[in-house]
Amino acid sequence: MSNFQKDNFETALLKLKGMLGLCRKAGKIIIGVPMVCTALRSEKPPAAVFISDNCSENTEKRVRDKCSFYKIPCYVLPLSTDELAVAAGKKSSVGAVAVTDAKMADAVIVKLNNVGKNEDIDFLNKTDSVD
Repeated sequence: MSNFQKDNFETALLKLKGMLGLCRKAGKIIIGVPMVCTALRSEKPPAAVFISDNCSENTEKRVRDKCSFYKIPCYVLPLSTDELAVAAGKKSSVGAVAVTDAKMADAVIVKLNNVGKNEDIDFLNKTDSVD
């Protein structure tokens, strides 16, 4: 990866983190795996769920299965649990977040797609398709 591509990747990643922070400031984010799983069962489920790339297999399976059952799109972020925690404004590690507003979720997905384009790898790992 050239320096130009690396700078673009880092810029796109920073914008992704910024969008997650904006969702937090707007109060449109649910933070943490237990809270996300509870929100998926609620009458008004989140618009999209985002999982960190290094969460445990058990956590990833738990969240993916719930998203699949409730037909909520689920994406893997190119962020570690600690990076996701910082982006979400928390101090301890965070395995998953859910965005409750559809337009904000779409904005996060666009930023996620931009990160994938800059690294020539498709980070937009949508784990479930919604029919």
